[in-house]
Amino acid sequence: MNIFRVRRVCFLNIIVISLILLYLSSFRFWGQSSNDEKYENIKPLYNQKKHNLKIGDQKEKTQPEKKLPENKKIFCNSSVNLETFSEQYSDKNHQIFFIETHGKPTYRGRQLCTIESALRISNLKVKVVTLSPVLDTTNPILCRLIQEFYPEKLQFYTAQLGPLFVNLPLQDILPRLDPNPKRQDFTQTHVSDFMRYALLYRYGGFNLDLDVLVLKDLTGFKNSIGMEGYTIPNENCEMQTKGQKQYSRMLNGGTMHFESGSPVIWEAMLEANRTYKHGIRWIDMGPVVMNRVASTTFLKSPQGASHNYESEVLTILPSFKFQAILTFIGMPDVFHLNVDPSYFENYFRCTSLVHLSGSASKTNRISGNPRHDIYSYFGPKICPISISTMKNF
Repeated sequence: MNIFRVRRVCFLNIIVISLILLYLSSFRFWGQSSNDEKYENIKPLYNQKKHNLKIGDQKEKTQPEKKLPENKKIFCNSSVNLETFSEQYSDKNHQIFFIETHGKPTYRGRQLCTIESALRISNLKVKVVTLSPVLDTTNPILCRLIQEFYPEKLQFYTAQLGPLFVNLPLQDILPRLDPNPKRQDFTQTHVSDFMRYALLYRYGGFNLDLDVLVLKDLTGFKNSIGMEGYTIPNENCEMQTKGQKQYSRMLNGGTMHFESGSPVIWEAMLEANRTYKHGIRWIDMGPVVMNRVASTTFLKSPQGASHNYESEVLTILPSFKFQAILTFIGMPDVFHLNVDPSYFENYFRCTSLVHLSGSASKTNRISGNPRHDIYSYFGPKICPISISTMKNF
């Protein structure tokens, strides 16, 4: 009898212990579920080694989209999914688009300086549209910009090329794109050009490259594009009629504003669709297309676009308004100087945008001395957060 009693007591003890463990497990489960729900928007979603977004992957994206969390202080240690840009997020004609087509979820210091300068100076909403489905917020500079400007002025979105191009001349280009683009074939550059045409035609606004600095309010410009080259303004910030030497007759595709439904952008899409083929130069779908459309369709000039053309649908600004720094055509250097800081203020007194294109931006070191380079002079004024650390700038 004693043996059966011991067995029964042991059996009862096992049942009691099992019930206790089951209860604790249930409590833990529900507590963890609540915590997951609270932070579901800030789980790490990006794996640097495994994630390699290709242009051809766009139509296959099926993962659910999640907004950036409302509490901006809790998600700067993770990555978040981005919503696909659509009309509901548009501030029609009164916005700036920055486009990133390399599929990377983060941004370099100079790109963040560009974004910050637009946020502080332009008086327009900023929309960053990328082919990456996620945004890595672990960059402390990016996190600070989000905390200060999101969502009132700054928003990030991903893009789906198929829906973005549908019913536009660009939809015929998609089957011709290399699904495995290489850096040297400029497919990503061309896709950036196609995206800017589609976004401007559908929604209107500015499109600026991520190496442009905003120096002045941009709300007064409409259907405007900058001219590359080197022209000196008079004291009233107007074109001088005499003594000007033009170094270029090409439009700057990296700085332009067009209203939604623009006939100029529609013609640019038609021209891009007509002339695109794999392996063409990086400029052929951007500046070349815009220059050809402007000169042949609107200016009726076989010699190319010219400064100071103005109509209801197209204004070509003199080069000092949207200034492209092109040192290879004899323009002044803005990176290797030893001047009074007022030099930069005087030189760019009539300039609203500075496009530090190509090698002029990427390969030149930033000194931190306002006497030596353009970033060190304008940075503390237009992008103080981004330039606060010189690391990775």
